[in-house]
Amino acid sequence: MAIACTLYALSLILIDVAPFFVGMYVDSLRISLSQAGFVQTIDQAGGVVGAVLGFILMPRAPWRSLILGASIVATIANAVTGLADSYLMLCLIRFASGLSVVLLTTVCACIMARATVPDRAFGAGMAISLLLSAAAIWLLDALRADIGHGAALSSGALWIGAAVLLSLLLPADLRGGTGDPGISDREGTRLDTIAFGKIALVGLLLFAVGANIVSGFTERVGLANGLTSAEVAKAAAFSYILSIVAVLIPTIVGVAGGRLKWIALTTLLFFGAIWALYDSTTVFSYTIAFAAYLSAWGLGLTYYMSLVADNDPDEKFTRMIYIMNVAAQAIGPAIGATLVAKGSLSIVLLVAPFPVAAAFAMIVIFATRRPSDAARVPVAS
Repeated sequence: MAIACTLYALSLILIDVAPFFVGMYVDSLRISLSQAGFVQTIDQAGGVVGAVLGFILMPRAPWRSLILGASIVATIANAVTGLADSYLMLCLIRFASGLSVVLLTTVCACIMARATVPDRAFGAGMAISLLLSAAAIWLLDALRADIGHGAALSSGALWIGAAVLLSLLLPADLRGGTGDPGISDREGTRLDTIAFGKIALVGLLLFAVGANIVSGFTERVGLANGLTSAEVAKAAAFSYILSIVAVLIPTIVGVAGGRLKWIALTTLLFFGAIWALYDSTTVFSYTIAFAAYLSAWGLGLTYYMSLVADNDPDEKFTRMIYIMNVAAQAIGPAIGATLVAKGSLSIVLLVAPFPVAAAFAMIVIFATRRPSDAARVPVAS
């Protein structure tokens, strides 16, 4: 499980640093900002294909082989990103990277979902990813300043390359098809459990859409509030480190008191973080606000993904987790870009809480209708 958490964290680094790649695409290939944004769209499209491939292949292929193959392809794609000398080549490379990285993430997430308390596993994976992402952002900025954009754009290979070696430590016979039909004994009837799994999956999508509406504009919010690019980068690195404390909460306490309580607190934290980002005019306030946003994002994904895993006797919905996440990574920024085109950055911050609130409302309504079944999560030991 520790290996799966680390592999999961390594795959998330490239998602975390993606917004910082956009400006470097512009500077290295002399393309427009809209073209650079389209490269990110291509990357995400590859991620959608990778998530769907994971859903199809996981019941049929050994998981270690999938992880090893995805890690090798992702390492090569990221290593040559900085060498791309044309726009078309860059798009093809980033599509391959997005596909392989999300395939890796999907398989690792399904391994973690098998933990006795998946919240602990997902929380640990998120915490490790935030720590490594802080280092990756610092390295990205240092390479860009000291060596150039090419080295910075290829730096992802350093992180994802470690996954190649780690994947060899996984059991060779690790594979799908080990659903838990006995889950109905713990959480109500099988049909009710499956129904709640579907609700949790939609809740995950809505929450992730809300978080991703803001994700592509956090740097520009800082710049609009008077910070420099260097200050935003340094603040972001510190924010990733600070948010580790919050994201470790599921690992430390599990679901003590019930998962619904923690989802409620996470929703409130997200609302507060959005307001703080809007009002952050200093490096310190931006650091705290961004850390709160990252904490809410990490906690929300942890609790919603765990809710799906705990209500998925056939491991079908768990395999769909990253289809929902990559869909949100495409839908959220698209909504944000549309809002910015028609208004200002403040509109993005105003709209983002609505899907997050809708996700929580769905879970509450369904949970209150069946308080003794899937809505009740046992206290973790």
